[in-house]
Amino acid sequence: REDFSPAELADVAYAYAGAGVSAEALFETIKDAAAARLGAFGDDELADVAFSLARARAADAAFLDAVAAEVGSRDALNAEALALLCWAFARQRRDAPTVFEAGALLDPAALSPDGVARC
Repeated sequence: REDFSPAELADVAYAYAGAGVSAEALFETIKDAAAARLGAFGDDELADVAFSLARARAADAAFLDAVAAEVGSRDALNAEALALLCWAFARQRRDAPTVFEAGALLDPAALSPDGVARC
């Protein structure tokens, strides 16, 4: 678990969740490894791992609360990361004011058509 970088954890979670693979033990391991060092994740990696675990129904309340706290400690998120995080919390029916309020920090002038299209 410690051998994987945040990007590698996010990529593995994204690939398995996207393929619809039922791998509860893998998702649990990814969740535990990610939760232990959320601060090391970039915005996109944080969003990808939360999105992927939510998609696989492997994101529990404690993990999502930790993600929300991490989001609250950051200055701002990019639009794509924010969209994925909002989806993850909505999918798990989890309220996260710090995540949803992060949208207010988006600079509309910084949004590119490509970035908005990926949201």
